[in-house]
Amino acid sequence: MQAQRPGKHTLVKAVAAASVVIMLSACGSNVQPNEPQNHSKSQAIKGPNPITVHAKDNTVHKIRLHSYSSTPPTNTVSRSRSYQTSEPTDKQIHHQFIERINELANNGQMVNADNFVVGKTLITEVHKAWGEPNRKVNGFQEYMPGMMKGTIAFAVGRGDVLKEIRISETALDPIKDGVKITSTEVRSTLGKPFSMRKSGKKTILVYKKGSYQLKFAYTTPKPARGQTNAAIDYVSVVSPKAAKPMGAR
Repeated sequence: MQAQRPGKHTLVKAVAAASVVIMLSACGSNVQPNEPQNHSKSQAIKGPNPITVHAKDNTVHKIRLHSYSSTPPTNTVSRSRSYQTSEPTDKQIHHQFIERINELANNGQMVNADNFVVGKTLITEVHKAWGEPNRKVNGFQEYMPGMMKGTIAFAVGRGDVLKEIRISETALDPIKDGVKITSTEVRSTLGKPFSMRKSGKKTILVYKKGSYQLKFAYTTPKPARGQTNAAIDYVSVVSPKAAKPMGAR
């Protein structure tokens, strides 16, 4: 028995049905206007994220997490290294700190001591601004403000005017890592002192700053053999005029 061939009408219906299926499939794959588009890995990232390049830690590791469709820029590592080397070293920070002390001393001031000026500011002005001192020791009124600022001490001269502002302890550790500035760093930053004095167990480097004096004191090592690299015990700015007793010229 011979199989019957499908009629023309039947073929038309089959083609129409197939067309509908194809159209529905195409509509289902359309991306809506507000839908985020999914990119392939080759489209996702063309180069390193700028933030990653400038990151201080694990820069190379972070960059490797990205996928590149082409070779990453050749300056990626060099830029990262350049950024790291631009960070100041501990030695540079100590140098800058000493320079700041020296700069303020030109005006009779000291770091961490607000705008108080030796030879001009009255001790009552300090009390008004900071309150009563934490303690009084050896002619100094000492304040301990916390926040790793160490001890800030004021000595009073003639007419209740400040004759000396002194900082010590953690105030001399600008990085707050337990390492104070040293006598060698002071010399390398400010040069040869105007004079070097001995006071008990202390050696004091004195620098003249106009009508003021800037002093760096450290404990004299034993045995003392020439120039030493000792940690500074205290730094002070002094007004010789205010330090003179009443009636002295």
